[in-house]
Amino acid sequence: MVCALMLALTSLVASVLTDKAYHSGAPEQYFLPFLLTFFVLFAVSALASSAIYRSASVLFPANQLGIALRWLAACATAGAGYIPLMWGVQSYTATPAMALVAFALFYAFCAAVVAVVYLRRHSVYFNP
Repeated sequence: MVCALMLALTSLVASVLTDKAYHSGAPEQYFLPFLLTFFVLFAVSALASSAIYRSASVLFPANQLGIALRWLAACATAGAGYIPLMWGVQSYTATPAMALVAFALFYAFCAAVVAVVYLRRHSVYFNP
């Protein structure tokens, strides 16, 4: 859940930087903060990915783990295609920051799902 919240927060920061750069007369002044924000975004994304695969090995029995990992990889691959697609569409419509806001909302939704499904004390899948 911490990773999902960090992804949401970092996406919002990147959205603000993107919007400021897009409407600035000197967008290069936002390059370094934007670059550093995306470094953080990618690092947290890698941490979240490893946490998901680790949780899958705890939640699924050994005979179902291979299938579950294939589904996780398929979802990750779909996301890897969806994110550049949305960035391109929003850039074409002159609103690239909106793609990052949408990603932040998605990550916040993921954090809520994790809280409801995995972090409740009496959950079937309690996995702190």
